[in-house]
Amino acid sequence: MEWFENNNLKVIHVFHQYEDFKWLDKLVKHQEYIGISPANDITVKARIKWLDKVFHKIKATRKTHGFGATAKRILYRYPWFSCDSTSWKAPSIYGRSITIDFNKIGIINRKPTFWTKQQIGSEINRWKLLEKNATKIWKLREITWEN
Repeated sequence: MEWFENNNLKVIHVFHQYEDFKWLDKLVKHQEYIGISPANDITVKARIKWLDKVFHKIKATRKTHGFGATAKRILYRYPWFSCDSTSWKAPSIYGRSITIDFNKIGIINRKPTFWTKQQIGSEINRWKLLEKNATKIWKLREITWEN
Protein backbone atom coordinates (compact mmCIF):
# COMPACT_ATOMS: atom_id res chain seq x y z
CA MET A 1 0.00 0.00 0.00
CA GLU A 2 2.70 2.49 1.01
CA TRP A 3 4.88 1.72 -2.03
CA PHE A 4 2.05 2.66 -4.39
CA GLU A 5 1.30 5.86 -2.52
CA ASN A 6 4.99 6.81 -2.30
CA ASN A 7 5.20 6.42 -6.08
CA ASN A 8 2.10 8.56 -6.71
CA LEU A 9 0.07 5.62 -8.01
CA LYS A 10 -3.64 5.76 -7.29
CA VAL A 11 -5.09 2.44 -6.27
CA ILE A 12 -8.30 1.33 -4.70
CA HIS A 13 -7.73 -0.81 -1.65
CA VAL A 14 -10.16 -3.69 -1.39
CA PHE A 15 -11.63 -5.29 1.71
CA HIS A 16 -12.72 -8.87 0.98
CA GLN A 17 -15.24 -10.97 2.81
CA TYR A 18 -13.55 -13.30 5.31
CA GLU A 19 -10.67 -10.86 5.93
CA ASP A 20 -10.08 -9.61 9.45
CA PHE A 21 -12.04 -6.42 10.16
CA LYS A 22 -8.84 -4.79 11.47
CA TRP A 23 -7.98 -4.21 7.78
CA LEU A 24 -11.26 -2.43 7.19
CA ASP A 25 -10.61 -0.26 10.25
CA LYS A 26 -7.22 0.67 8.78
CA LEU A 27 -8.74 1.46 5.39
CA VAL A 28 -11.46 3.63 6.95
CA LYS A 29 -8.76 5.59 8.79
CA HIS A 30 -6.51 6.15 5.77
CA GLN A 31 -8.53 5.87 2.55
CA GLU A 32 -11.30 7.99 1.06
CA TYR A 33 -12.34 5.36 -1.51
CA ILE A 34 -12.54 1.70 -0.50
CA GLY A 35 -13.34 -1.38 -2.56
CA ILE A 36 -15.71 -3.84 -0.92
CA SER A 37 -15.78 -7.40 -2.21
CA PRO A 38 -18.43 -9.71 -0.80
CA ALA A 39 -18.05 -13.41 -1.57
CA ASN A 40 -20.21 -14.17 -4.57
CA ASP A 41 -20.34 -17.91 -3.96
CA ILE A 42 -22.79 -17.41 -1.09
CA THR A 43 -26.41 -16.28 -0.93
CA VAL A 44 -27.46 -12.65 -1.12
CA LYS A 45 -28.78 -13.04 2.43
CA ALA A 46 -25.32 -14.09 3.68
CA ARG A 47 -23.65 -11.24 1.78
CA ILE A 48 -26.10 -8.78 3.34
CA LYS A 49 -25.28 -10.06 6.82
CA TRP A 50 -21.56 -9.36 6.18
CA LEU A 51 -22.20 -6.05 4.39
CA ASP A 52 -24.30 -4.86 7.34
CA LYS A 53 -21.18 -5.19 9.50
CA VAL A 54 -19.02 -3.48 6.87
CA PHE A 55 -21.32 -0.49 6.45
CA HIS A 56 -21.88 -0.23 10.19
CA LYS A 57 -18.18 0.65 10.37
CA ILE A 58 -18.01 2.77 7.21
CA LYS A 59 -21.45 4.41 7.34
CA ALA A 60 -21.51 6.92 4.46
CA THR A 61 -18.17 8.48 5.40
CA ARG A 62 -16.18 6.90 2.57
CA LYS A 63 -16.82 6.32 -1.09
CA THR A 64 -17.13 2.60 -1.72
CA HIS A 65 -16.94 0.46 -4.83
CA GLY A 66 -18.84 -2.83 -4.68
CA PHE A 67 -17.12 -5.63 -6.59
CA GLY A 68 -19.78 -8.01 -7.91
CA ALA A 69 -22.34 -6.18 -5.78
CA THR A 70 -25.22 -5.55 -8.15
CA ALA A 71 -28.10 -7.51 -6.64
CA LYS A 72 -31.02 -5.07 -6.31
CA ARG A 73 -31.33 -5.71 -2.55
CA ILE A 74 -27.64 -4.87 -2.12
CA LEU A 75 -27.75 -1.75 -4.30
CA TYR A 76 -30.75 -0.34 -2.48
CA ARG A 77 -29.49 -1.22 1.01
CA TYR A 78 -26.01 0.37 0.98
CA PRO A 79 -24.76 3.83 -0.12
CA TRP A 80 -22.30 2.72 -2.81
CA PHE A 81 -20.40 5.29 -4.83
CA SER A 82 -20.01 2.72 -7.62
CA CYS A 83 -20.50 -1.00 -8.28
CA ASP A 84 -19.75 -3.51 -10.96
CA SER A 85 -20.40 -7.09 -11.96
CA THR A 86 -20.25 -9.27 -15.03
CA SER A 87 -23.94 -10.24 -14.85
CA TRP A 88 -24.80 -8.11 -17.88
CA LYS A 89 -22.63 -10.43 -19.99
CA ALA A 90 -24.57 -13.58 -19.02
CA PRO A 91 -26.37 -13.79 -22.40
CA SER A 92 -23.15 -14.04 -24.37
CA ILE A 93 -21.31 -16.17 -21.81
CA TYR A 94 -24.02 -18.64 -20.78
CA GLY A 95 -26.71 -18.20 -23.43
CA ARG A 96 -29.23 -17.09 -20.82
CA SER A 97 -30.80 -13.83 -19.83
CA ILE A 98 -32.46 -12.34 -16.79
CA THR A 99 -34.73 -10.22 -18.98
CA ILE A 100 -35.69 -12.72 -21.70
CA ASP A 101 -37.66 -15.87 -20.89
CA PHE A 102 -36.72 -18.25 -23.71
CA ASN A 103 -39.39 -20.78 -22.74
CA LYS A 104 -42.10 -18.13 -23.05
CA ILE A 105 -41.11 -17.25 -26.60
CA GLY A 106 -40.71 -20.90 -27.59
CA ILE A 107 -36.95 -21.09 -28.06
CA ILE A 108 -35.33 -24.32 -26.95
CA ASN A 109 -31.86 -23.99 -28.49
CA ARG A 110 -30.41 -20.83 -26.88
CA LYS A 111 -27.51 -20.09 -29.17
CA PRO A 112 -25.82 -16.91 -27.88
CA THR A 113 -24.60 -15.99 -31.35
CA PHE A 114 -28.17 -15.46 -32.58
CA TRP A 115 -29.61 -13.78 -29.49
CA THR A 116 -26.59 -11.94 -28.10
CA LYS A 117 -27.37 -8.50 -29.53
CA GLN A 118 -30.98 -8.54 -28.33
CA GLN A 119 -30.10 -10.02 -24.96
CA ILE A 120 -27.24 -7.64 -24.21
CA GLY A 121 -29.41 -4.67 -25.24
CA SER A 122 -32.10 -5.85 -22.81
CA GLU A 123 -29.54 -6.45 -20.08
CA ILE A 124 -27.93 -3.02 -20.54
CA ASN A 125 -31.32 -1.30 -20.36
CA ARG A 126 -32.15 -3.28 -17.21
CA TRP A 127 -28.86 -2.29 -15.53
CA LYS A 128 -29.25 1.37 -16.52
CA LEU A 129 -32.72 1.44 -14.96
CA LEU A 130 -31.39 -0.24 -11.81
CA GLU A 131 -28.62 2.39 -11.56
CA LYS A 132 -31.11 5.22 -12.05
CA ASN A 133 -33.47 3.84 -9.39
CA ALA A 134 -30.66 3.20 -6.87
CA THR A 135 -29.33 6.73 -7.36
CA LYS A 136 -32.83 8.15 -6.87
CA ILE A 137 -33.33 6.11 -3.68
CA TRP A 138 -30.05 7.33 -2.18
CA LYS A 139 -30.76 10.91 -3.17
CA LEU A 140 -34.10 10.67 -1.35
CA ARG A 141 -32.16 9.37 1.66
CA GLU A 142 -29.99 12.50 1.32
CA ILE A 143 -26.83 10.63 0.37
CA THR A 144 -25.22 11.84 -2.83
CA TRP A 145 -21.66 11.57 -4.01
CA GLU A 146 -19.60 14.09 -5.92
CA ASN A 147 -17.25 12.60 -8.52
